[in-house]
Amino acid sequence: MKAAKNIVIFTGGSYGAPDFYRAVLKEQPADQIIAADKGAEMAHRLGLVPDVLVGDFDSADPAVIQALVDQGVPVERHPVRKNQTDTELAVSVALSGGAASVILFGAMGSRIDHVIGSIDTLISIEAAGAIGWLVDPHNRLRLLTGPGRWPLALAPGTTVSLIPWCGSAGPVNLAGFDYPLKEAMLTPETAGRTLSNVAAEGEQCITVGKGRVLLDIVSE
Repeated sequence: MKAAKNIVIFTGGSYGAPDFYRAVLKEQPADQIIAADKGAEMAHRLGLVPDVLVGDFDSADPAVIQALVDQGVPVERHPVRKNQTDTELAVSVALSGGAASVILFGAMGSRIDHVIGSIDTLISIEAAGAIGWLVDPHNRLRLLTGPGRWPLALAPGTTVSLIPWCGSAGPVNLAGFDYPLKEAMLTPETAGRTLSNVAAEGEQCITVGKGRVLLDIVSE
């Protein structure tokens, strides 16, 4: 695959109304689209032709896969018994394609084990120097790995949560929120401290000295 700025992955998880994904793609057009297994069904429903299909295809509708193959979409087929999920395989394809950002659709839902696994794929995306997002109608998740500074421009009243991931993180500073923080250490034991904050007027900014923090921008 050619190098691309923004790669979108349709995973095999849960989806909301199709119009939500159309709106996101209008706001952030995809340079390339990857469909992981059953994720091909939502891409097809939206009238999109993925650049590649990835997975073991044990859950995807065979008719949808065949329809896309008939349109010339290449397939990277993997065995059902393997050490990586279809989502992880799709992320590997995106990173090998030179992604600057990766948006994963359908990566959240009722299977909490798959949700956690999807969040952990953000680690490999960030480690490769790209920006990774898990996006659904209710949440936009990104891992912030320190040291770093992340300015935001959220609408006032937007709910934002920060959760230390893979251990403690800090010092963390929050500016431009109803509940600011200064030089705070975030630990799993005190994770509730940074849930359901609210963006104030003007620019917001998050800084993390060390460790990983999961940022959740909530759509209510």
